Amino acid sequence: MAIDQASVDLVNQEAALPESSLNINRAAGEDKFRGIYPQVDWAHQLDYAEQLGSGAGRIHWRKFKLIASNQPVEINGRSFA
Repeated sequence: MAIDQASVDLVNQEAALPESSLNINRAAGEDKFRGIYPQVDWAHQLDYAEQLGSGAGRIHWRKFKLIASNQPVEINGRSFA
């Protein structure tokens, strides 16, 4: 579920490529999937999957800067080498 929602978010946050078949919803932040298939409500599929217990569609984006280092990095109490 989370990866599906993240995929939608990442696609929709970008502007459409110039050679794209999109005629509407081309700007960053607009729904590209509805631009191609206006009659399909893709969000319904994610909502239904969540109702079935396949996971949660709510995600929290975090941006962080990685620094090249030989030392492990700790995030939320977990160490990453």
